[in-house]
Amino acid sequence: MGIFSDIADRLDMMQNMFRQTGALKEAGFSPDQANSLREATMRCVKCGHGEACQNWLDEGDKLGLEDRQVPDFCPNQGLQNKTKTAKG
Repeated sequence: MGIFSDIADRLDMMQNMFRQTGALKEAGFSPDQANSLREATMRCVKCGHGEACQNWLDEGDKLGLEDRQVPDFCPNQGLQNKTKTAKG
């Protein structure tokens, strides 16, 4: 896999994580949150928990889970919780 494939895979995982935790609803992120999203993307790409994350996401996909608690290993836990609170 090349670097661009790795980044694309992580972006897909991040979007799925935000969907499963309820942090990303149809409205998505507003333009003023673009900086936070860029930083979240870099944290996700650099994260060393890719396999644990993919297993967590696969389980959620298999069971059709949403509004899950953000796993402790996720470096974007704080952002997701903040986003969920703002939308909730």
